[in-house]
Amino acid sequence: MKITVLLFCIVMLASCSDRMDELQKLDVAPAISFSQFGELKQHITDSVRYSADSVFYYNLILEVSDDKKNLWKLNYKVNKGEAKVFYDGKELDGVSLRVDLPEVLLAVSPASKGMVDVEFTIQDRFENKQTATLNLYVFDNLIPVAVISGHKTSLNDPLEYAFDGGESYDQDKNFGGTVAGYAFEIEGRTITTTSKTINYIFPTQGTYTVTLKVIDNNGDYSKTAELQVNVN
Repeated sequence: MKITVLLFCIVMLASCSDRMDELQKLDVAPAISFSQFGELKQHITDSVRYSADSVFYYNLILEVSDDKKNLWKLNYKVNKGEAKVFYDGKELDGVSLRVDLPEVLLAVSPASKGMVDVEFTIQDRFENKQTATLNLYVFDNLIPVAVISGHKTSLNDPLEYAFDGGESYDQDKNFGGTVAGYAFEIEGRTITTTSKTINYIFPTQGTYTVTLKVIDNNGDYSKTAELQVNVN
């Protein structure tokens, strides 16, 4: 009797194992992607400004699905740099994220400058996996860019010219960066001002070099922009 029961159990286990093998062959990997601006993406590459004084959150929408309804767990891993991941205002620490919702709202907070790579992996019960990756370039400050133009005005003198740095810009203007000042140099004289335009009367006709450097609200200067002026 015991032998019969034992054989029956062995047969049932083998049958279950065969069935699981067949199901695994039919299984397909689950899907994971970021939803950004109405598009689904496997990878997002972006840049953010680092601040040691405040915490910055990069918001994400993760979409996960599985045609076979076999979703098991959703994990993340910081492959490069330092970052924290938050769900519903709480920091996640290696625990599986929710898989019972088609969309998962997350926030990533970079904690280091340079490249920060965060990989999200969805896995089903047959251990089929799919990943989506967030690549963030975290910068401290980007220097501004100086742009200079000029034209003859002759308002008060036949050799009077106006110079304009109004097309200058700060590369991180989307993160609060602004051009705070202008430093024009003409004939070895530096004219520092918060105005984007200046007027200058040249002593004689000839060819002159006028340069401009701008400073941003973080105190960093741009590279020098140069303009050749034929004064006549």
